[in-house]
Amino acid sequence: MNQNKIKIIAVLLLLCISAAWLARYEIQESGQNLSGQMADKMKQNTDEPQNLYAQSAVLMDADSGRVLFGKEEEAIRPMASTTKIMTCIIALEHMTDNEIVKTTVHINDWDGYEYSGWNVQLADGEIQYTGDERDVDIELAPWVPVKNLNIEYYPKEETTSPPTDSGGNDDIKPSGICDGEIEWTENATHRVVTGYNSKGNEVYSNCKHTFTYKATLSANATVSPSTFKSGYGFETKVNYSITTKLIDNSGEYCSNWNSNRSASKKVKEPTKATVYIPWSMTNIMGTQSKSISMDKSGKVFQLPKSPVSETGERKIYTDVSLAGTQEKPVNHSFEIYISGGGVGNVEFCKKITKTITINGDMFEDDFSGAD
Repeated sequence: MNQNKIKIIAVLLLLCISAAWLARYEIQESGQNLSGQMADKMKQNTDEPQNLYAQSAVLMDADSGRVLFGKEEEAIRPMASTTKIMTCIIALEHMTDNEIVKTTVHINDWDGYEYSGWNVQLADGEIQYTGDERDVDIELAPWVPVKNLNIEYYPKEETTSPPTDSGGNDDIKPSGICDGEIEWTENATHRVVTGYNSKGNEVYSNCKHTFTYKATLSANATVSPSTFKSGYGFETKVNYSITTKLIDNSGEYCSNWNSNRSASKKVKEPTKATVYIPWSMTNIMGTQSKSISMDKSGKVFQLPKSPVSETGERKIYTDVSLAGTQEKPVNHSFEIYISGGGVGNVEFCKKITKTITINGDMFEDDFSGAD
């Protein structure tokens, strides 16, 4: 009797377990069917999202794998950002331990932006080299597997034609500080040890550095002759140079890292120099402008050929009525503004003030009309 009772109990337990398993299976099936019905309903009632510009798109239920929304989901497309991952995999598969991989990147124009230049940056933030060529050669090696190519573009400025009213704008000088200096900051990040864990292993943190740079435009102008009689002219030339310095390096955990870092932004040469004179001068050839744009050759600006000179001299002329005598010479100042170039959208502005001395007038000489 005891053995039969045990058998009966065992059969009952087996039936209970089977029933429980079947009930669980039916619940799962029911849940999946419900999920599927809801997904089908969502798929039927889902219109294409607004502003979906992708050629293909898929929205999938991660649990069931059922597609909730699809747009050309079966179309074969080339890889997007994953292309670079596949490129790295193929390169690693074909590289030996000491092999150097060389590649060339071509830089294209970008509508609405002006191309300025590029720099190749190492993983620790150091700028390896810079340039402005359209084709950039980059070398990678097992000991330097990662480099960043930073390309600089700046929005193009809209230009408008100057007004042509009778007031004229040729004698309008720049305003503001024109000391020839431009400051800017650049950021870089590197890893530093900030402690140790319970196992004695080093703990690293990212340290962000802010580098402050200053580009200085230095310039000097020569005037020849600097003392003469009114009615004659003089020559002036401008020579300039540019220096760029790292003036501050501040980091969250350390301040000496990369203390010799070169600026990644390109410093561009000035493009124009304009002479502003306070006097008027008119002769049979015409009227001399009060603002005279100089010609550039290398790092030198010189005067253009004067429209009021019969022989086409590169001079600025004075009116015979300009004050000054031999007994009481008078100094007359004029200004030269150097501009253009600079860093990013910030142009250089350098002001130079020069002086001429008038000690008489040309009619005191035995001849007149000479340059």
